[in-house]
Amino acid sequence: SYGLTIVCELPRAGGLGRIVALGGDGKERWSVKGLNQPMDAVPLAGKKILIAEHNRNRVLEREIDGKEIWSENINQPVNVGRLPNGVTWAVGRNQIIEWERGDKSGKKQEFTFLRNEYDIVAGNRLKNGEYVLLTQNQQLLKVDRKGAITKSHSVGGNGVNYYSTVDVLPTGKVLVTLMNSITEYDLETGKAGTSFPFQFATSAIRLRNGNTIVGHQNNGRIVELDKDGKQTKWEHKGTDPAYRPFRAFKR
Repeated sequence: SYGLTIVCELPRAGGLGRIVALGGDGKERWSVKGLNQPMDAVPLAGKKILIAEHNRNRVLEREIDGKEIWSENINQPVNVGRLPNGVTWAVGRNQIIEWERGDKSGKKQEFTFLRNEYDIVAGNRLKNGEYVLLTQNQQLLKVDRKGAITKSHSVGGNGVNYYSTVDVLPTGKVLVTLMNSITEYDLETGKAGTSFPFQFATSAIRLRNGNTIVGHQNNGRIVELDKDGKQTKWEHKGTDPAYRPFRAFKR
């Protein structure tokens, strides 16, 4: 963990987006521009970063200040991660892929899952190597290492946002952004737990102190909610007026 808040930003008036890294003080540490709808990013050692570039249908690893190291194709990636053993995983609109470690393109795929409905809005990897997916038809799915769906729960509510997140909590529960709320679910039983009303959240990540940072697709702000779902004083409106903050992750 680098103690960074990674903010995905979209252009306000056409063009390309960027990734911004904020330190614990909320100030910008560095940014990476020229990205076509970045949806998720993970800082790596050696001033590198792993990015889910949604509208270029690829995951790429690059140096923060320039050079691209490798990229692999995946349909509209929404989430990305790097395991301690160097394996990279990504969730796209219709699939999950894990690639072998290494600094070259053309990697072997070590795990794949295909979903022909093209309805995945968010996903995450569980500690045991299984995956959790959220779909546009309001299903929370658990996928095992054989690529089988072992759990399927309806999340109800007024629908699921096309831009959403599933945050895996230390308790094993998952925190999900819905159209009009941010809600915890037990992945085994499907039972809903703590829930806050929130319209059009594009990301929700639980912090160590129990607060939650939330991205909002319409007002271009990242806000922090306390344990009762009330907004704290912390918010991030962006450091460059040409860009609109869209999603945020704690890395």
